[in-house]
Amino acid sequence: KIGLDLPRSSFAYSVEEGYTPLPLKFLGAELAARLAGVLSPEMERYYRVLWEVQNSQGVRHLAPSETAVQKLSALVEEFPTEPAACFQLALELIRRKDPKTARDHYQKAIALDPTYRTAYNHPGPVLSEMGFDKEANRSYRQMQLLDPDNLHYRLHEMKTLLDQKKWLEALGLC
Repeated sequence: KIGLDLPRSSFAYSVEEGYTPLPLKFLGAELAARLAGVLSPEMERYYRVLWEVQNSQGVRHLAPSETAVQKLSALVEEFPTEPAACFQLALELIRRKDPKTARDHYQKAIALDPTYRTAYNHPGPVLSEMGFDKEANRSYRQMQLLDPDNLHYRLHEMKTLLDQKKWLEALGLC
């Protein structure tokens, strides 16, 4: 189910003003393998578990499921070269307030696929654009824990300070 449940979604990239939820980024790889007829039974199971986790997370922004963490951890262990499970596990762990472990999985995901390190890998930019500043700031803070040197997150922090007319603090970020 893809909807506008913005606080629990993450966004991968903009394509002609549209956004792809990043936890569903694996869909492209799955579809390509299915269309080419090269989806192995192991990868079939991998994608099934990713879909199970994705579909079982009705309120994951409030309370990440231990089952989701366990399933994603098992996928990461079994499929160490697949970035989707690493990225999703990082998001679950950051919500669970385990930033060190989350950061490790995030770094692994972007090492495997650098496109996971995009400005739109979380709902912050869209929430900000829609005027949901509190929610956007929360999303940016979580992602900054995963990737403290990411320019996108630092620019948002600077923009927030400038909007609040905190000029010296904003200059301190330069």
